[in-house]
Amino acid sequence: MVIGVFLILTLVCLIFPSHLPSSVYALQGGSGGNAPVPAPATPPTGTALTQFREFSSGGWDVVIYNGNVEFYGDTATVNLAWTTPFSALDAAKTTYIVADGQTNWPVKSALFKSLTVVPPDAFPGAEGAFWDTLNVQVTSHMVGGDTSASAGVQSDFGGQGGDADCLVYVAQVFGHGPTSALAGYVASGVGLRGLTSGTITISGIPAGTNVIGAFLYFTILADTSPMATMMLNGVDIGSRAVPIGSGPSPCWAPTSSFSFRYDVTNLIPGNGAYTLTNFPTNPDLYLDEGASLVIVFGPSVIPEYPLGLPLLAIFIVIAYGVIRRKPRNQFTRRS
Repeated sequence: MVIGVFLILTLVCLIFPSHLPSSVYALQGGSGGNAPVPAPATPPTGTALTQFREFSSGGWDVVIYNGNVEFYGDTATVNLAWTTPFSALDAAKTTYIVADGQTNWPVKSALFKSLTVVPPDAFPGAEGAFWDTLNVQVTSHMVGGDTSASAGVQSDFGGQGGDADCLVYVAQVFGHGPTSALAGYVASGVGLRGLTSGTITISGIPAGTNVIGAFLYFTILADTSPMATMMLNGVDIGSRAVPIGSGPSPCWAPTSSFSFRYDVTNLIPGNGAYTLTNFPTNPDLYLDEGASLVIVFGPSVIPEYPLGLPLLAIFIVIAYGVIRRKPRNQFTRRS
């Protein structure tokens, strides 16, 4: 009797699969998805974002947080903190670096101070499939004296098949300072899935500034941590790779996600195109997500006396000559 009921239920499920929860059958990754979406929602898992560096230059304060947090149908957040209090005359911006965003699951938002600052779809894979570097102006959300704020990424149900998008939260940047200052930061990225090279185009660094910090972020999916080989404009930077975290795969066949940071400060002079090559590309072993450059800049360092010393030397010579020279009427004629 029990066996008969089981066979009947099995037959019904085969004939009417729509009666089963869509999340059981849904595949992430669009046309190339090959791993079942977890059901129900999975909370943030992996390496939490923590502060990496803080820069203060030219009146701007910039903080960078990084890690590797995978989640689905949930919200991942980070608490940002900086040293210099926000001034009512300052501008403020923040940047979200997120892997594996796709248009099929568009119910994703960027959060700042628990408020939605970019509504769906905030992370569609805008820089090439599966990668987003989202820059957002948040001045209107700041209050004078602020030295902290929360930021986050939200992935909700309601996309294809009623499901949510699986994401990896890689980094968050925040900066504030005077709008007139020759200081701040810029960030941009490129998706690398299925490619052997990718180019990140940087703009917005004003003349009269120097790059004081430049960092490349890269995320890849694999069963085991890969060698983080990479070339930037033909220069091998593989030895600069620093693992910043790992976690579950965002609903793809490789079991894990891995993120790396490369210090490329001495290779980034300013605005321009930066080409990445030589990263792992074997599709049987790896799925590349993408890469982003975060560049912090400040006022050019000017010598303390660029003209002062030569002018001072000239003045001393002239003054010495004047002192040594004796007026004619200083002498009296002997009779």
